[in-house]
Amino acid sequence: MVGFYSLKQEKYGLNQVEIRTFHSLAMKIVQLASKFNDQKILVESNAEQAIKTIISRYLEKSTDFFIQYHSFFSNYLQKKDFGRYHQKNQKILESKHQQNYFTLEGEMVKSIAECEIANFFIKHDVRFDYETLVTWCDPDEEGREYHPDFYLPDYDIYLEHWAFQPGKSPPDWFEDDENIYEQERNWKISQFKKHGKILWHTFYEQWKSGMLEEILIEYCNNFQVELKPLNRLQLMKKIGIGTQNLHLLSDMISSYIVAAKNSGYTFEMFKEKVQKSERVISSYDYFFFQLVIPIFEEYQSYLQQNSKIDFNDMVNNAIKYLDNILLVDAIKPKIYYDMVFVDEFQDISPQRFKLLKKILELNIQARLFCVGDDWQAIYGFAGATNKYMIDIQRYFNDCSLNFLTRNYRNSSIILDYSSEIIKLSKNFIKKQFSPLNQGNINDVVIQTISALNEEWFEVYQNKKVYELLISLIKDKKVEPSEIMVLSRYNFTFNKLKEMILERNEIPIALIKYGKMVKPGVRFYTLHKSKGLEADYVLILNVYDGDYGFPSKMESKVNYQFLNTLLTEKFEEETRLCFVGLTRARKKLFLFTWESHESEFILYDFFFQAKMGKAMKIENPFRAEIVKRTEKAVLCSFIDIPTTPSIWFPFSTLKKITQLDSENFYEINADQWIIDKKNQELFDRFR
Repeated sequence: MVGFYSLKQEKYGLNQVEIRTFHSLAMKIVQLASKFNDQKILVESNAEQAIKTIISRYLEKSTDFFIQYHSFFSNYLQKKDFGRYHQKNQKILESKHQQNYFTLEGEMVKSIAECEIANFFIKHDVRFDYETLVTWCDPDEEGREYHPDFYLPDYDIYLEHWAFQPGKSPPDWFEDDENIYEQERNWKISQFKKHGKILWHTFYEQWKSGMLEEILIEYCNNFQVELKPLNRLQLMKKIGIGTQNLHLLSDMISSYIVAAKNSGYTFEMFKEKVQKSERVISSYDYFFFQLVIPIFEEYQSYLQQNSKIDFNDMVNNAIKYLDNILLVDAIKPKIYYDMVFVDEFQDISPQRFKLLKKILELNIQARLFCVGDDWQAIYGFAGATNKYMIDIQRYFNDCSLNFLTRNYRNSSIILDYSSEIIKLSKNFIKKQFSPLNQGNINDVVIQTISALNEEWFEVYQNKKVYELLISLIKDKKVEPSEIMVLSRYNFTFNKLKEMILERNEIPIALIKYGKMVKPGVRFYTLHKSKGLEADYVLILNVYDGDYGFPSKMESKVNYQFLNTLLTEKFEEETRLCFVGLTRARKKLFLFTWESHESEFILYDFFFQAKMGKAMKIENPFRAEIVKRTEKAVLCSFIDIPTTPSIWFPFSTLKKITQLDSENFYEINADQWIIDKKNQELFDRFR
């Protein structure tokens, strides 16, 4: 029996029942096998922390790794679209049509090679200007301005990075006219000679061959340009990097290594897969894997040097031992079960599923009983997948399904809103819940905040949250411990907590080992909130942004590279949202940024909840649009003029085709609508 690890066996008279986690079961098998192998087993109990320690050491001792680490954050984590890497003999397309890149100091440059040149100057504390205007050159025939790529003002030296060397063929990605490019290059070089200016030359081929830094060092030595290599702390101070950025990427790398091992990969297997996939993976994946590979290798070496295994090794080794004909007969009597019960089945990983199948193969008489909710599968970052649960009848042909539909926690409105979020994903088991508490439309409140940028949004949001907490505690007499504040990332609470501590009006709960030792308002990440509940739940940062919800950062990590069964990150974000929303027993507050609302802000839900299907219109229909707002249009029907004008939120309009007249359209819309007498209700929510 696997699951219910915290269940008191004595309390329920289950002393004859073996209750274990998957890791504990795997460890039992490993220990049984080690008796025959005469091995001593040491366990690394916190793999992610060990990996993060290795990352910190790398950042401390390797400036190059630090620069690569931060460059990845600047160039990829803050960008939404990534080109494909598909050339046979080059790792990056250095094309002017490809995405721009950002230096360590956040300045945008036109190519990855220019980014490397800029970062070289930054890490050696050499002052430079990028594409500064020169006024000393002659005007060209078309009167265009000249902006050399780099200028070192302390030495009056310029640098131009060229696509190819004179007399050589341009690279495959080069699309300009070769002759015009040569003419422009010759004119630029002639200007430096004529006006007595120093010009350094670098070329794409030098970058491609990895010689660029060596060339730059040689130039600096020859022209007495002083190089002062900065250490990590000096670099962090110079470029103003936020520690949350470092921590976030560290979390992503450590989670990916854990997920890789949870999918059965050793370091060698992972590296080989990356190398074989270089031609087809995105540039984002390529650079991310270049950060993962050295850390994965170092972590595996750390385990081997200390004769340790981690929890994922336990499962992987247990599978290996059960595949060993010489060992399995000796192990089998010790893992004999009539029934195997698995709790939280939605969070099983490919390797744990493989271990489960091995146990069942050795116990063909055993029955399998699984409990789980695919809507709450939120550990994909650790290599778990809900696909086994969704497709359970495919993996176990003769199984039967039973649905537990009674909901004892949430009101119908909170549950309905949460269910609408799940519908944003592609793969889920359809369910219809039956809540005890019907509730009302005011159980879900969307707090929309107007702000110029993310920084000001955070300021205004903290103010609104603070005022709401004061109102709940002092005016409505809500117990602080019955209030839970949630967000996607822990660091987004920092300034709000500082405000609360400084004003000393709102108690903050102190949680130790899962228990509240000091009552107060509870703060959790959405992941940490699973299994918890409160009367009032506030979810912060539900906006479209890097640190919003759904996460734009972690949604870019390609877990499907490890195993196609692992779900896309947006799918998991929708389930994480469902988990957060359903923590609320009485009332739910969502805080969002006006005009930057995320996919999880469903304004239309309130129209539907209030109006239902007010009347039905046959599609398509013709109408005059008599009024527009940011979120809706007011339509007057042409063919049925006695019908009152009706508001349609844009999200309900499937297709709009303009007719001959300026304001007349043919429209396809969803079936539910808001009629004129309810305009004031629509105005409240639009």
